[in-house]
Amino acid sequence: MPHERHVKAASKQQAHVLLTKNLRDFREEELSFDLLHALFWHHQKNGDAQLQIGELMVNKRIHRHRNNGNDHRDYEISFSWISGSGETRMVRQSDRCSPQEQSKNKR
Repeated sequence: MPHERHVKAASKQQAHVLLTKNLRDFREEELSFDLLHALFWHHQKNGDAQLQIGELMVNKRIHRHRNNGNDHRDYEISFSWISGSGETRMVRQSDRCSPQEQSKNKR
């Protein structure tokens, strides 16, 4: 399974079990950036998307930013949802691509 590497689990077998678990069976306290990222990829939710996980509707947003020199592109991926107590929750991570990485990603 190609996206098991996104899930930080003790073994590939545990990662596979997490990714193939029924989405309705997840609890909010299990959600982390790595798990959400892997689940969205596993369920082919690329780009901005929504996915029902447990009782929560989780939103994924990708924000792309270029710096003034145009030599790097920054990305921020965020996942947000309304918790069972009515609070907005969010986990996010930023990444930076150099021009070489950008051209590799286009292939």
